[in-house]
Amino acid sequence: MLSGVALVVFGAIAAYAIPAFATSFGNDVMVTGKLTAAGNVGIGTTGPIAPLNVVQTGNTAAIVVDSASNGNAISFETANSRKWVQYLNGNDFRFYDKTNNADRVTLQTGGNVGIGTTNPVSTLDVNGTLHLAPTGVKDGAAEGTIYYDAASKHFFGFNGSAWKQLDN
Repeated sequence: MLSGVALVVFGAIAAYAIPAFATSFGNDVMVTGKLTAAGNVGIGTTGPIAPLNVVQTGNTAAIVVDSASNGNAISFETANSRKWVQYLNGNDFRFYDKTNNADRVTLQTGGNVGIGTTNPVSTLDVNGTLHLAPTGVKDGAAEGTIYYDAASKHFFGFNGSAWKQLDN
């Protein structure tokens, strides 16, 4: 039995690709797919089209990030040093701006969403300014709908039966 092995790829080295197949040693998981000469890795596919291409059929997750603590995260980083992290903090799912060291968006299990706050107290809690794009069309005549009319330069709200101007 192999010890400390997280990923093993079996197959012949060819000019274009290394075929791989699934096998296991104890608790270690082996990958089915292909490694290409371009450096792409395919899991569940023999034709990876990106550096990591995961193909899953059925109703299960293709990728699971799990941790015994709050350490489970996915980091997105660019060559120009822009960095974002998605992570769990307790039961909250957060988007963290690693470049500026700040949580930007929080999604709570109860459905509240916070923008600029890590403790949203309503369905949408914005700590900062909110921009409503100017429009002259009163879409979505549902009670509680708000829109900004660019022509009249006024805000309007729908009270369930009529549009009412909200500002003076």
